[in-house]
Amino acid sequence: MRVTTGKLAKLIRPAILAGLLLLPACTYLPGSENAPPCPLVSTLGDAEIITRYIDGPGRDLVDLDFTGRISNLSGKCFYEIDDDTGEGVVRVKINTEFKMERGAGNKTREAAFEYFVSLLDGDGNVLDKLSFPFTAKYWKNRYVVTERDAPVELSIPLTGGLTGDDFSIYVGFQLNREELDFNRGNIVQ
Repeated sequence: MRVTTGKLAKLIRPAILAGLLLLPACTYLPGSENAPPCPLVSTLGDAEIITRYIDGPGRDLVDLDFTGRISNLSGKCFYEIDDDTGEGVVRVKINTEFKMERGAGNKTREAAFEYFVSLLDGDGNVLDKLSFPFTAKYWKNRYVVTERDAPVELSIPLTGGLTGDDFSIYVGFQLNREELDFNRGNIVQ
């Protein structure tokens, strides 16, 4: 019986060492010592909740399709910085959880909506905004469900000494004008 592990190891070890030498950047993992701060991740106040009615003119409880709230945001970030230039990226992974309540007018046992993730610079300018469709399903006779979407991953380029602390990320429901006015208390019945 021949053992080829020794030959294979002789080929792999130099390849691994060569690969490590080619990495010009250092990586900071979450919780590591001297890790720069992550961007602020928060819900956008007026878009943190959604109240959606079925199609038609009625706006009573019997016309309510669903209500929902962004119930939890969690995430982490890590940096990839070039030692020579000090430039690189911060990668952010965001997990969003929704608590949805079925209304009396909901016949589909689903709450279909879109939510957004927006990236802002330190001056409050929107650099990017991404929208994601999501459908929460009410199983059997449940009227309240809590569901989590797949993580959203952002890569933020860092130049000129910027860190994650120089950016903000906001998450919210993509609302129509009526839903936004309802959240702001501007609906006249």
